[in-house]
Amino acid sequence: MIPPSIVLIIYGLITETSIKALFTGAFVPGFMLAMMFILYIIVRTQLNPEQAPLPEPKPGDPQGAEKWALFGAFLSIITAGFSFALFLRVVFFTLAGQNIYEEGVDAIAYGTPDYIPWFGGLTAISLALIFFAFGIERARTGWNMGKGLVAPIVVIGVVLGSIYGGISGITEAAGMGVVAVLIISVFRGEASFDLVWESLMRTLKSTGTIIWVTIGAAALAGAYTIAGGPQYVADLIVGLDMPTMGILLMMMLILLFMGAFMDWVGIVLLIIPVFLPIVQRLPIEEIGLIGQLEPRYLSVWFGVLFCMNMQVSFLSPPFGPAAFYLKSVAPAHISLTDIFKGFLPFICVQLLALAVMLIWPNIVTLLL
Repeated sequence: MIPPSIVLIIYGLITETSIKALFTGAFVPGFMLAMMFILYIIVRTQLNPEQAPLPEPKPGDPQGAEKWALFGAFLSIITAGFSFALFLRVVFFTLAGQNIYEEGVDAIAYGTPDYIPWFGGLTAISLALIFFAFGIERARTGWNMGKGLVAPIVVIGVVLGSIYGGISGITEAAGMGVVAVLIISVFRGEASFDLVWESLMRTLKSTGTIIWVTIGAAALAGAYTIAGGPQYVADLIVGLDMPTMGILLMMMLILLFMGAFMDWVGIVLLIIPVFLPIVQRLPIEEIGLIGQLEPRYLSVWFGVLFCMNMQVSFLSPPFGPAAFYLKSVAPAHISLTDIFKGFLPFICVQLLALAVMLIWPNIVTLLL
């Protein structure tokens, strides 16, 4: 599923800010939500360990300190490879003369000569840990046990690194991820014409579904606009003479209600063109209870707020696409009702994160 932030960018809702600002603004709330999930899982499993039973140990499995030593050896190998790749990158830019400091020109991120000793030193320290602290045999065992994580880490690094590094846009980054997967499959000896063809067909089916939903939502939005729906909703909200936070809470309730019955693409096309102009006309000093949001970040904040709201719609019944994805891989005796019941605590955590965003809007500007 494409994240809702992509559609916000496509439809130009964040007009006065860059794509990088939206992604860095969404990082802190996303990290906060992830930490809330982790904290909830840890607390609940500590209170009731039967809900997260550990697998039975197999003969020969590492125990205690040896397990941590193997993990440290594997982590040292990953760190050595990553830091050495960055070292070669800086050396290449230096030899090519592309990282010379120029006034008024942004320096290459992590590509200036100042980083050569840092990356070289990190590589040397990692190699020293592998050869002298953990040992070659332990490093080989740790690598064999954890090498399955390398390919996903590389793909994630290529996609996110190309976006945050300013190398490519969002669509191009997806293409770079595809290329990374293809190269990895070639190195692993798994690449074939049938694999590529099946991937293309699955991509065509999923993309075609999204495009048809977008076309239908656009047609519905057009009819809705011609009928005067956006103006009616805007006049209704403005005419209630509610305080600023009351208006925002009403918008969140409308989005939560629609998210339970509609796909987020249709919500973007129908509701956001109505809500965003209203939010932009609200008194900025009355938004939030902690801190003062700067006017230039208002659209970024509302965009991230919408994305956080739509995360709830992925879990909320009856639409809840995440439930149907989970049902497709769950055992037959687990029903959709059981899955939605299991979603309830996580929906509450998401609503708590949404409340934090409303109370403390400055959280989206911490990394801007």
